[in-house]
Amino acid sequence: MGYGEENGVNTLVIAASSLDDIVSISAFGVLLGIVFSTGDLTSKIVQGPEDVCIGTALGLLWGFFLIFVPPSPWAQVYQSQNENEMTEEKQVCHKKIEQSVTAQRAFLLGAGGFLAVTGSQWYGFPGAGPLACIISSFVAGTGWKWRVRKQNQNDNPVIPFDGDDEEQSQEDPVEKVFEHIWFGLQPVLFASIGTEIKFQLLVGDDNIIFTALMVLVFGLIVRTIVTALSVLGTGFNRNEVIFINVAWLPKATVQAALAPVALDMARMMGTELDNESARRLLTVSVISILVTAPIGALGIQWFGPKLLAKSSR
Repeated sequence: MGYGEENGVNTLVIAASSLDDIVSISAFGVLLGIVFSTGDLTSKIVQGPEDVCIGTALGLLWGFFLIFVPPSPWAQVYQSQNENEMTEEKQVCHKKIEQSVTAQRAFLLGAGGFLAVTGSQWYGFPGAGPLACIISSFVAGTGWKWRVRKQNQNDNPVIPFDGDDEEQSQEDPVEKVFEHIWFGLQPVLFASIGTEIKFQLLVGDDNIIFTALMVLVFGLIVRTIVTALSVLGTGFNRNEVIFINVAWLPKATVQAALAPVALDMARMMGTELDNESARRLLTVSVISILVTAPIGALGIQWFGPKLLAKSSR
């Protein structure tokens, strides 16, 4: 085990970061729909709850569908529940079917998310699509692990796995597929953002760069205080609390993914003033990435061995 694993610091950092991304993306989609919605004040107020309800319903339906379609690999291997041995032939068959099922699950999950995002924008509910993607992924991943536990608790043969964690191995193949996709698309995303940056818009009497940095610093201070209060009484010592704050400092992927969305919406539905404001928002997001990402990465590497205890196991 590595640094901080004995007290679960790494698990907390990863889980909380994922939850933070979910809340940020969902809130951004809902608020974006409210800002660019047409109609009177009542329709704009109703737009947010409508996006949440539609996105939640779509995500739950698609997530539950993916739990059972396509069938799990072991469901296609066993001919009878009375068999209590996993032969070598069945292990080879299970491996081939597992690869096929992983590809099908990844395709269906990605295609469903793409249709949810594009369809929600087409029908005037832009906040519902991203929320549906997040909920469907969570429901599907949880359901896959639940089916594995249920299978291994019955009298059926225990499912063979390549990894050490039986539950995680049913979710990791799909996750790894999207990791490879993201690895290829990430440079394209940041390159496209770079072409949209107009630093000329930041030059003016209002000194927006200084204002953006002050907002960023103020937000990080508030986040540090809230983080310290949230882990109070959980058993973490002072050094671990400091490291948790450092690990949550970087900002990159969410800002890079969401900032261009506001610019696209401003171009399609906004005025020229909205377009200029969206460009400033995009540039400020890039500034936050350039400031926090290197500091956070260096801070994690430097503070990790100094603040966290390395497990002896």
